[in-house]
Amino acid sequence: MVQNHVPKGLGVRVSPHPQQEQRSEKYNSSVPLRKQHMGLRELLYIAAFLSIFALGVGSYVYIDTFNNERAYTALIKRAQSMATLVDPRLVNGLTASESDLDNPAYIYLKEKLTALIEKNEDLEFIYLMGKEGNRIYFLVDSEPPDSEDYSPPGQEYEEASFELFNGWAPHEPYVLEIDEDRWGEWISALAPVVDENGETIALLGIDQDAKQHRISFLIQIGLLALATIALLSLVSSQYVLNTKEKSLTDMKSDFVAVASHELRSPLTAIRWSLSGLRNDPAIAPNIRDIVNDLYRKVCALIDLTSTLLLTTSADHGVIRAAEFKVFNAAQTLSNAIAHAQSLALMKKIRITSDIDPAASISIKGDEERVRLIFDNVLSNALKYSPEGSTVSITHEDAGKIKRFTIKDQGIGIPKDELKNIFSGFHRASNAARSGAVGSGFGLYMAKKIASFHGGDITAESETGKGTAFTITLPTGV
Repeated sequence: MVQNHVPKGLGVRVSPHPQQEQRSEKYNSSVPLRKQHMGLRELLYIAAFLSIFALGVGSYVYIDTFNNERAYTALIKRAQSMATLVDPRLVNGLTASESDLDNPAYIYLKEKLTALIEKNEDLEFIYLMGKEGNRIYFLVDSEPPDSEDYSPPGQEYEEASFELFNGWAPHEPYVLEIDEDRWGEWISALAPVVDENGETIALLGIDQDAKQHRISFLIQIGLLALATIALLSLVSSQYVLNTKEKSLTDMKSDFVAVASHELRSPLTAIRWSLSGLRNDPAIAPNIRDIVNDLYRKVCALIDLTSTLLLTTSADHGVIRAAEFKVFNAAQTLSNAIAHAQSLALMKKIRITSDIDPAASISIKGDEERVRLIFDNVLSNALKYSPEGSTVSITHEDAGKIKRFTIKDQGIGIPKDELKNIFSGFHRASNAARSGAVGSGFGLYMAKKIASFHGGDITAESETGKGTAFTITLPTGV
């Protein structure tokens, strides 16, 4: 517990072919392959680690400073409000001696403080104090005479601190954060009672059990520390794990799986628990405020986790929608066909297209990445098609949606493996046996790029008869 956090304000007093090769090389540098992505992932992990650490430290500072100050300010306001109920004339009529027990002014003030303590169940004591020379003494308190905590009029408060001795300035209420005396440990708020001459004639004090405040503080810090440690441990262990993995897909799948289940699930459970607590009518108002603060902080941590997961997923495409531009997809596809002709000629495969290269098919997006979709699908069609076959390209204009279908007469994809071809580094069993070189990454990346553009890629295939890939892209214009 950091001591002497006293709120400012309210008058509060502070206590302390060459062209083809060049084109291919350009694509290789722009495609997020293993080496390039590992460097970006490391930066993301470092950013995540620092963000989580900063969030944890910032949340601690917030809880320890602003949250406490808010609680103390609320306590001060209550003391001020109660002090306005005390008639200074009645206080001036007290003698601070045993004779006050029969004094009507004392009796009236005693009844007033007793009624206040009954209405404020979170408070332990309410009292009026006087000061004479080096003595601070009780004038009236809220305890019944038969209570062991009762202070008769005139009883000296021997535990008075330096702050209390000097805290009699008019209209300047303040908090003694952790004040220990013979009755226990308290958080005390004191508000001056001022007479018609503007002089402080008494202090009205209210005491709140410091243990309750400390427990509430430790609960908040404990939950925050657990959440921060869990996040840091997860990010650190995930980084160590991913640096040892052999494939880009393993890095992505492990991170998403572990983060979504090991991180978000516990945070969601905490949020549900806090949601129940904040609606529980049995908890005290000050505890409800603490629970509401915790609920907002856990929600912020869940938001931070979702942002981290989204960033990690988007990292594979390195695409930002804000940078999308309108381009002619007919020309882009024509360039992809021209690029594929060298392989088609080697295998004596004919590429046909019903799209006029001079046509205008407007798409808004990242042209180079869309070109990668066409390149990868065409490359697959040519690699797994026999010599002398045909690869056909057709186009369908559905208004705001453009569909491009690339169909080959190749080896096809087994029906039970069709659903896995876009999963990343997956190759159909017959493709692996064909001897054609491939990583299984091209279709995964093409699917990811299409998704980032708001489109999709689907496949229909029959073993031994070929495969048809349909690329759907919205115009975005």
